[in-house]
Amino acid sequence: MTDHEKLVQQIIPAKLKEIEQRENVRILHCVESGSRAILELLHI
Repeated sequence: MTDHEKLVQQIIPAKLKEIEQRENVRILHCVESGSRAILELLHI
């Protein structure tokens, strides 16, 4: 696993938790649908 992959695996759960807290929701299932979706989630 590359350093980039490790970083993404750390950032995505943190961002999802942030969204849950901000929106007062619980994310039950999350599916990656392409690189643009990830970039949008991470605000890159």
